[in-house]
Amino acid sequence: MARRKINGEAEAAALLQEWRAESVDFKVFCKERGVDGRSLQCWRMNFGKREPEPVRLLELTLPRAKVATSYRIHLGELTLEVDDDFREDTLARLLTVVGRC
Repeated sequence: MARRKINGEAEAAALLQEWRAESVDFKVFCKERGVDGRSLQCWRMNFGKREPEPVRLLELTLPRAKVATSYRIHLGELTLEVDDDFREDTLARLLTVVGRC
């Protein structure tokens, strides 16, 4: 099946923009549109010499740092301090031991 050549700069620019937007394989795109891939590739190279392809920016976000919260329990001269990651069963055992003193 003969593929048609690209008819001018405007058609080439429109096809290349469409190809970039669809993010499909170049050869598949040309075949689906019935255009000569070599012709469109020449236009693509020609445009590339004149102006660089637009840069696509990607926004990166970092997870927020976890703010450590600590809790202090004062029992006379004894101070017990735990943070948010404490295990409840461990705290219960510690308090049982302290309660026996």
